[in-house]
Amino acid sequence: MKVLLYYSGLVLQTMGFATMLYVFMLFFGNTRMGALLNLSLVGIVEFYVGNYLAKLSRIK
Repeated sequence: MKVLLYYSGLVLQTMGFATMLYVFMLFFGNTRMGALLNLSLVGIVEFYVGNYLAKLSRIK
C-alpha cells in the first residue's frame, strides 16, 4: 500500500510540475490571465496533493 501511495504521489508531483511548465510557456503567448491563474492553481494543487501522498507513505 505504501508503494502505491509513494508512486501516485510522485506521479502527481510530476503532473503538477508539468502543468506549471505549460503555464510558463503559455505566459509568453496570447493567453488570458484568468486561464493562466486557473491552470496555475491546478498545477499547485496537483503538486501539493502529490507531496502529501508521498509524505504519507513515509510515515511509520
